[in-house]
Amino acid sequence: MSQDLISVIIPCFNTAKFLPACFLGLEKQTYKNFEVIFVNDGSRDITLQLLEKYCQGKPNCSIINQPNLGVSTARNTGLRQAKGKYIYFCDSDDVMLPNLLEVLLKNLKDNDADLSVCNFRHISEYGTPRLKPKKHTDKKVICMDRQESMCQLFCGRFLQTSIWNKLYKKDILTQIASYPKVFSPQVCWGGDSEFNFKYLEYCTKVVYIDNQLYGYRRRSGSIVHSHFNEKMLTNFFGISNIISSCEAKYPSVLRYAKSWEGLASIATLHYIFKSNYKDKATILYLQEQAKKDIPYIVFSNKNALYFRVFAPLGYVFYKIALCGRKVKTKKSKTQISSAKNPIA
Repeated sequence: MSQDLISVIIPCFNTAKFLPACFLGLEKQTYKNFEVIFVNDGSRDITLQLLEKYCQGKPNCSIINQPNLGVSTARNTGLRQAKGKYIYFCDSDDVMLPNLLEVLLKNLKDNDADLSVCNFRHISEYGTPRLKPKKHTDKKVICMDRQESMCQLFCGRFLQTSIWNKLYKKDILTQIASYPKVFSPQVCWGGDSEFNFKYLEYCTKVVYIDNQLYGYRRRSGSIVHSHFNEKMLTNFFGISNIISSCEAKYPSVLRYAKSWEGLASIATLHYIFKSNYKDKATILYLQEQAKKDIPYIVFSNKNALYFRVFAPLGYVFYKIALCGRKVKTKKSKTQISSAKNPIA
């Protein structure tokens, strides 16, 4: 396998206590021809000092400092500087297993694919997976065409919507109209799904392997595992764009995009349930949207079984649990008005 350069882009925001594990994952990579671009997104802890210490004497490592503009902008910033033929995005609080880059690249080339995907494992907030590589051949490799991969992106089985278990081709990224702003800055939560969908529009073949090569940390301080805030509603910007594209170009994918919209509505109701949020219009909209999309979740046979079983139960539970939570709607910049214009 030729030693093509991989650009590893790592946004960092107040993740100092997790950086040592991130650094260790980089040091142990079995594929050596990669550059690392750390984007310090206005950290207020000692993240920058740790990055500077780690990068000292490492010509393949660089740091970009910017004000706190969010992870989407940080990734776009890193992409502007990337020199690699291939792009890999890592979160600074997670862990790359040693043969992640090697396996992703080998599968991409061996199968003449445009996107290479692996499985991942969950780790606790202070846990670190054992950094011991496994042979890339110990799991079955699955190849998919464009429309099948789009369906799989939303059905919770192979691709999933995350970006940190995927290796991208830079020449495909440059074909996206907004390049290098491939991540939407206005989407503060759930932007990975829109980005991956846009990338898949330019793919012919996608390859997936079931090896768990990435450790995803379930961290209480991250937005994904925190209490509700209105930034979560920006997820519906991206979903609305995906659904519009499917209606125009990918009708066979539409039911899975709508099922993802329903799952996102239920997930958002879950975060609202854990908070004191009481905006009537938002809660009612999410409940109605989930109700409309339940048939797509249940009767789309590619969807993961737990989606099909638990989504209807979740809808009923949050319908009942939040019935006394609604108060008079205030005029809000985040008020949801319709499926096509989800956030005013």
